[in-house]
Amino acid sequence: MAAMARRRPGGSGDSAEDDIAAIAKQISDTAEVIYQNWKSRNLAPADLITCHGAGDTAKLGSMLKPQTSAKPSIDLLAQAPTMDNNRLEKLVKNFVHEDKARLAAAAAARTSKPMPNSIQYALQKFEKGSVVENGYAPKKPAPSTVKKVPGYQSTTTVEQVALEEKRLINALKNGDVVNEEPIISHVPSKTITREPVEKPLEGTTNKWGLKTTPKRPEQQVPHPELTTSQRQHLRQASTNPVRPFLTRGSVAERVLIFERCPSDLLLDKRVRAPVPQISKSQPQLKQSNLQHTTLQRHVRAHRNVNIPRFHYPVGKPGPPGQLEVLRAKVKAAFIGIGDRASREHFGTITQACQLPLYWKTPLYLAACADKGSCTFDQFMTFWQGMASSCHDAASRFIYILTRGRRQYLVPEDFIPMVQDVVETHPGLTFLKEATEFHSRYVHTVIGRIYYCVNRSWSAKITVPELRRSNLLNVIQILEEEEDINQITQYFSYEHFYVIYCKFWELDRDHDLFIDKQDLTRHNDHALSSRIIDRIFSGCVTRGTKRHQEERMSYTDFVWFLLSEEDKLHPTAIEYWFRCMDLDGDGFLSMYELEYFYEEQMQRMESIGIETLPFQDCLCQMLDMVKPKIPGKISLSDLKHCKMTSIFFDTFFNLEKYLDHEQRDPFASQRDHDLDGMEMSDWDRYAAEEYELLVAEEGGNDQNDSLSSDEGNEELLSENLEGALELSDDSDCSI
Repeated sequence: MAAMARRRPGGSGDSAEDDIAAIAKQISDTAEVIYQNWKSRNLAPADLITCHGAGDTAKLGSMLKPQTSAKPSIDLLAQAPTMDNNRLEKLVKNFVHEDKARLAAAAAARTSKPMPNSIQYALQKFEKGSVVENGYAPKKPAPSTVKKVPGYQSTTTVEQVALEEKRLINALKNGDVVNEEPIISHVPSKTITREPVEKPLEGTTNKWGLKTTPKRPEQQVPHPELTTSQRQHLRQASTNPVRPFLTRGSVAERVLIFERCPSDLLLDKRVRAPVPQISKSQPQLKQSNLQHTTLQRHVRAHRNVNIPRFHYPVGKPGPPGQLEVLRAKVKAAFIGIGDRASREHFGTITQACQLPLYWKTPLYLAACADKGSCTFDQFMTFWQGMASSCHDAASRFIYILTRGRRQYLVPEDFIPMVQDVVETHPGLTFLKEATEFHSRYVHTVIGRIYYCVNRSWSAKITVPELRRSNLLNVIQILEEEEDINQITQYFSYEHFYVIYCKFWELDRDHDLFIDKQDLTRHNDHALSSRIIDRIFSGCVTRGTKRHQEERMSYTDFVWFLLSEEDKLHPTAIEYWFRCMDLDGDGFLSMYELEYFYEEQMQRMESIGIETLPFQDCLCQMLDMVKPKIPGKISLSDLKHCKMTSIFFDTFFNLEKYLDHEQRDPFASQRDHDLDGMEMSDWDRYAAEEYELLVAEEGGNDQNDSLSSDEGNEELLSENLEGALELSDDSDCSI
């Protein structure tokens, strides 16, 4: 650039502009090299000042050596590799002021006298702060008015400076990229109103003699708004954001825009306006599509209404004065009894407490606590403790039988009550003297109670199970019915007689246990061996020791006989379903059905009966049961079927299966008792078997009596013959 200035010593306006253009191009190229170096190294914005263009800065400094006076812009530009942010900002602002002063000096030179064709003079004038040519003197950064200078070209140059300044200020405020715009070729007004230039902030003076400004906080730096894809690209590319590559604009414009470009830290710290999300409205749409029940609508309409309590696990409490009324009745009963009440007095006390009569023995044991007798205060202490926690009959029954120790009943808890029935019920007076049968009757009644009441197969009767059963009602009926055989549920002596006689026939050694061989003889070998193996496998019996010994107790036989003779009972359906469910998956598969039907086919072939193929039999069974899941039968399917007995007999009871095949389908109506109630299969079976057993015993008695009479007649005849012989001899002798 200095060589170009020396080639034209005279200097003219055109040559000065060429020199300025050459210097501007060199500065732009240097900035471009610095930017490319910074970009290739992926440095932070603050590291921009440490980059240099591989010797270009030294070349630029040598170009500016001919100047004699110290110029801040040249010094700052030479120190660019070690310059911080404040000095970089100072350099940019100096470039702006030098550019304005240079253009104004060139315009004045064209109209008056020629000036040296060198940028040094323009820089010297700009550093001194005064250019008193053609009436233009920039004393302070406030807006000023420039007088019109003769000549069209000088006016255009001043306008160009003002336009560049305005564009640069807009770029600093808005963060927009500055591009070149076409120069206005004609300004009609005589004077130009320039935009005010901001005065640099005052600060401290550094070692170069320049005033530095305090560092601005990053949150207040204006920057252009980036899109979501741009932010994602900046984060994925590197931790240092990539600045936009500027191909146009001056060095000052590019450096300032680099400085204003947002960093990754600023992107995270910016306060973004909440963006409405469409996904938030989706749950509302789902809720609006839900079907509201009547209860839900009622609750919404009466949100403040107090819903009364409706669930009482131990019963609903009675009125407040109920305990005082009962106290008065018990007090009256104790006045008639005396100071202490023994076991025979608890019948009166039980009636005073409004309890069933046959609760008297368990109530006596619970209130007296094995002391033999109790006083009124002792009894009321026990009653108040029970009444405070138990409010209905089911919870009180369990509390009395367990003496408040448990929330459930075990079989041993029923023994005192059933034994009291044996000893005091008028329908069992004939059994009172046969004490060897008392325990058999007690265990039969307890086994039947658990068979019907304990639906969970846990051997523990809970309060909900007791409420769902009719046990308490049957105990209440015992007080009213004198003939115990009329109470067919639980306590019937005829039913006990049938069960015990059947067990006695199978138990050959009479040790109160039967094995597989004994059970095989039941009902003339009606059951298949495979179902007997499943019974003794432990799937329907309780206890581990006797399962290993493969023996069945009397209580287990009670369950077996009730399930065998009434396969429509819910417990019977569960009993045989457990036996047929070989893998325990809760379903009867086709494989399991075929496993049991194979033995049935072999037994029918052995006695010469035509067999039905398994495929045909399976079609009939599926049509009869109608399972919900094709290919396997569940427990609920069998409970909903009204011909469950036919289903089970087909697979393991040959005698009943043949009976179903030969029976008239229209003669399947059940019998009815005297009250018109439909009899169950068990009730009908027990009535028929009891008549047969009584008839057999009657026939045996007649045979025994006849045999005894014949023996007596023989003795009489022999005695008579002897007597006649003696009489004849005597007569002869006479």
